[in-house]
Amino acid sequence: MSRGEFTVPHDHPSLPGHFPGDPIVPGVVLLDRVVALVGASVAPARLVAVTSVKFLSPVHPGETVALSWRDRADGDLQFECRCDGRAALNGALRFGAA
Repeated sequence: MSRGEFTVPHDHPSLPGHFPGDPIVPGVVLLDRVVALVGASVAPARLVAVTSVKFLSPVHPGETVALSWRDRADGDLQFECRCDGRAALNGALRFGAA
């Protein structure tokens, strides 16, 4: 199993209006960070498909997201993200030749 972590800063351009008074990181931003970290470990490769993704709890700006991933028998990479011990999102990605 491979591991990494990331944080989305409070001044990220996607945050204004998402949501005022209680900002949360948009799912597309979280998924982009996951793809970047996991993709760097399988280079040279490109993302072919997001075969599944579930957003389980909100991630707030400044929270550290702990990411882990592993190969599956079907060729996909299964990932899980946790914040402060709670599941935030999980899913599977498929990479192919660059």
